[in-house]
Amino acid sequence: MRFNQQVPDPTLPTIFHNRGQSWVNFGALNDYPNELITPLFNGSAMNKTCILSKHLYTCGEGLITKNPEMEYLLKRANSHKEGWNEVFSRAALDYIIYGGYALNVIWSEDGTKITDIYNMDFNDIRSGQIDKDTDRVEWYYYSADWTKYKKDLYRPKAVKSFDPNQADLYPNQILYFFPPQPGSKLYPVPSYSGALTAIQVDISIDSFHYYNLQNGLNPSLFVQMNNGIPSPEERQDIYEDLASTFSGVEGAGKFFLSFANDKEHSTEVTTIESANDEYYIALSQRIAQQILSAHQITNPLLLGIKDIGGSGLSNNKDELMTSAMLFTSTTIVPIQKTLLKEFNKLMSWYGYEEELLIDPLRLFDSDGSEVEQENVEEKA
Repeated sequence: MRFNQQVPDPTLPTIFHNRGQSWVNFGALNDYPNELITPLFNGSAMNKTCILSKHLYTCGEGLITKNPEMEYLLKRANSHKEGWNEVFSRAALDYIIYGGYALNVIWSEDGTKITDIYNMDFNDIRSGQIDKDTDRVEWYYYSADWTKYKKDLYRPKAVKSFDPNQADLYPNQILYFFPPQPGSKLYPVPSYSGALTAIQVDISIDSFHYYNLQNGLNPSLFVQMNNGIPSPEERQDIYEDLASTFSGVEGAGKFFLSFANDKEHSTEVTTIESANDEYYIALSQRIAQQILSAHQITNPLLLGIKDIGGSGLSNNKDELMTSAMLFTSTTIVPIQKTLLKEFNKLMSWYGYEEELLIDPLRLFDSDGSEVEQENVEEKA
């Protein structure tokens, strides 16, 4: 396995339209959302932990209604017996990963109210072009696999964008939501986009050490045999004998083998010093800090991670509680309010004028007490 293999470019996506296609490409290969999942989400432990922790804080203890007597409304979001909390949780995770989410909204036959709301995989949706007359995207396109979109099974299907005014004509609609972003009218970029390169470096460092251990890509010995050059068959036998002794994870890596006719017919063995471990430790710490900063996480203890480069896990509950309050107010609450604003609109179109709230995550509950946080609502 060679380590100099090509790695994906984690920078911001190229957005372009090909003649003859109804949709607009998202990324050079029209697969940018997929890259945010693999390798950037699944391949980086730090990035995945940040995202899942933000999702945990965002969803808290779940959605509730302002009027406790109306909480029965949350039990049904669609005919698949999913509740509003299930739909909200998946939408929140997509929003944190991609910067947006997609919902399939089904209207009643007369177009007066919503009957079902389903999550859609954000990877499967592509935007149409902006309509010149309405100055908005009127159609979105769905494919279960955009790498195979030319095949009949995966051929993109046009679905009307969310529009309550045309619900009677198009009862099957897609709500493709992302907040306004500079320079992007069609697709979102994640809030942590400034750390995409750092996340890729984090993945590459782990891969380097993994393959170094598995395949000995960092040689530890240079063996010079100066007693003549044997036949190819004999050289292969010698190499296999040495390999059985020195190669593999427990054998401290691979080796170089060379043959010569001089230097008094002796065998020379030279140790090759390994790469500077302190360099990789310092690099890993710097990369971790960049990823945390991009996710607006000031204290890694909030993720259950000990202080990076510090002395270890602190037992100062007051410090952790202060960090949690700062993280919640500056990072989590803005996410929650953005999500609640849209979900309250959906609840209204569902036929109920009931305001949704988020019951916040409880920290140091039971024995630890110390929680007193107010429910998060859409209004400031």
